[in-house]
This record gives sequence, C-alpha cells and structure tokens, in this order.
Amino acid sequence: LRISGGTDTSTGLPFSYTMSAMVEDAASKPSVTVTPLTTIAEAMVASSAAPNMAQARETVARVFGLSSVRVLDSDPLTLAVTEPTLIQKMVALQKAMEVMARTEKTATEADASAAYGRVAQAVAAEMTRISVSGGAASVGALVQAAVANQDRLLTDRAAARGTVMLAADVANLVEASLAIGVGRVMQAAPGATGAALLPLLALYVDPVIRIVDEVQNRAETVAAT
Repeated sequence: LRISGGTDTSTGLPFSYTMSAMVEDAASKPSVTVTPLTTIAEAMVASSAAPNMAQARETVARVFGLSSVRVLDSDPLTLAVTEPTLIQKMVALQKAMEVMARTEKTATEADASAAYGRVAQAVAAEMTRISVSGGAASVGALVQAAVANQDRLLTDRAAARGTVMLAADVANLVEASLAIGVGRVMQAAPGATGAALLPLLALYVDPVIRIVDEVQNRAETVAAT
C-alpha cells in the first residue's frame, strides 16, 4: 500500500512524500496503519535486507526498543502515553529522512518522493545491520550510520555525507521535544488512550511539532542548496 498527498494535521502543511506498508495476508488485516516505520519495514523486504515482513517488523521493534511488533499495527497517536517511544522514534525518523531526501533529490525529479524512497532503503539496510549485532540506536545515530555504511543506495553520496549531521540534529531535537510533550500529556491524564488523548496531544504535542517543523524547513533549505 502506498499513500501520498494530504495534509499534515500537526502543521496544516501539505505532505509531499510517499509512505508505504506491505500486507502479506490481506484477509487477516481488514485495516492497515501506514507510518514511517511501516515504510522502513517495507523497504527492508523490497531491498532484500529482510527475507519477509515478519522479520522486518521484528527488526524495527528491536532496534527502536518497542514493547512488541504489534504496536506497529496501531495508530501511534493512540499509544502516545502507553508506548511513547513509538511516536518519538516515528516522528524523528520521518523528519530526518525528509531532510535527507531534499539532499538526495536529483534535478530531474519533480518532487522528493523517489529520493525519500532511496533514503528509506539506506536506513532499512542499516537497521538490519544494527539488528544483527543485537544493538539499538537513536534515530540520529541510525541516520548517520545509514549514510556512513549504506551510501551505495544513495544517488548523491557526497551531499548525503555533508547533510547527515543536520538530519541527525533534527532527529535529536524531535525525540527530545516529543519526550517533553508526551510527558506533559502523561501528567495531565495518566494512562489516557484512544480518543481521550486527542485534545491533550493537540494542546501539548502539536505546538512542539510546529516548532520542530520550522527548524526542519530551514534544514531542508540548507540541504537542498
């Protein structure tokens, strides 16, 4: 499944990339959540970094320290309090890959969607390598390692090496900022889930993401030039 377009509800800005999810057994999954993390899992299988989707999902969960692969099937916003690592890692990875995609985009490409896909494959390959060694990684460290070890998957390797620290800084900012925002939600309503979370997320988390987006937009401008 591939989705593109629409509006980022946190910022009100158009979403100009493509995210994906691979469904191996459609009969058992009447609905599917598509996120940056399912995009990475799909990239692992598409690039043969993982033999199947089950292994790819286990790798994502292990490297990012998630409690279970099952949380990948849920809307991360509904689990913001009970599984805060999920939304922190997911948003941080998305923002970092968008910065890298602006560097990776070629002059002949109309938008950065294809470049985003190449960045996703590099991150997926590095995530698999880290998983084999039994390690875990912050998003910032993962992005840096992806460029250092998997730049064969990128078109503009020199530009990637020049911009990777910028992408890592954006990721680190996102993780730290969301940790604070989710912490505020947990103080306001411990254990809140589902629909009860939405107004609290809008109050405490969305403004943080808007600030991060301002930083990201500046980072993307630098990356593109």
